[in-house]
Amino acid sequence: MFKKFRLKYAEKSLKKEMQSLNRQVYFQNFKTAKQVGIVFLQNDNFNTAFNDLLTFFNINRIKVSVMTYTPVRQIPSDFLITLNRFIFCKRDLNWYYKPTPKEVRQFIDTPFDMLIDFSAHKEFPLHYIVSLSKAHMKIGRNTYPSNPYDFVVAVSENDQDAFYIEQIKHYLEHIVIKK
Repeated sequence: MFKKFRLKYAEKSLKKEMQSLNRQVYFQNFKTAKQVGIVFLQNDNFNTAFNDLLTFFNINRIKVSVMTYTPVRQIPSDFLITLNRFIFCKRDLNWYYKPTPKEVRQFIDTPFDMLIDFSAHKEFPLHYIVSLSKAHMKIGRNTYPSNPYDFVVAVSENDQDAFYIEQIKHYLEHIVIKK
């Protein structure tokens, strides 16, 4: 019961913060994007599809920053900390699930060309980051009732991450940007 109260308060607080959000929204494709942010729920399911996506961005000379949340008290030592990737855990949340590390605030304030929410399940800390991000184009699954995305890829929670990535690539390759 206390958890529900905390989440309700967190949602209310987030809505209030979103009212002052100021960002420019415009669509991008992989030819026009220079910088991409990715939010990711770290679990045992960290797979090759995600690594393939990072390789795809690297080949296309797109700078990538990854913000990872792991819903455990302590970050396991076997999680690789790599360049342009920050991992935070439950210990880094305040009492109403708001992430507190300064790296999270820096990520939110970065005006990425695209922000891709890679998570398939509802996790308030990731929802908070995506909702307040100053990214120009936010991409994600239809996971949250108050959808923060500019572009929704309609896949179910049961679909594999590889299919989700395939759908993102397919649709973004077909977006034509007129200058």
